[in-house]
Amino acid sequence: MDNSTSAIEESINATIVSRIRQVTQDSKTLQDKFEKILNIKQEQDQIAQQNQDNFEEHITLIEALSRKQDAQVNMIEENKDTLVKKLNNFEQAIKT
Repeated sequence: MDNSTSAIEESINATIVSRIRQVTQDSKTLQDKFEKILNIKQEQDQIAQQNQDNFEEHITLIEALSRKQDAQVNMIEENKDTLVKKLNNFEQAIKT
């Protein structure tokens, strides 16, 4: 081979090596970005799960408070009915 062919071959080889290095570097950069995105997604999934858990806890508390309020309303109604009966009995006793 003559010098010009050898120089062209070296230039081509240098270009190929340079492009391989660039592709390798770009691949590493993309992999790093993908890992960051994956980590962000995992964090968001954890936050979403925590929010779901909190939501379910709040629903459970609201339901418990609602049952307690219903029980208190029933007790008030029973007390009112008892008081009305006693007042009616008292009124009847006074009339007789």
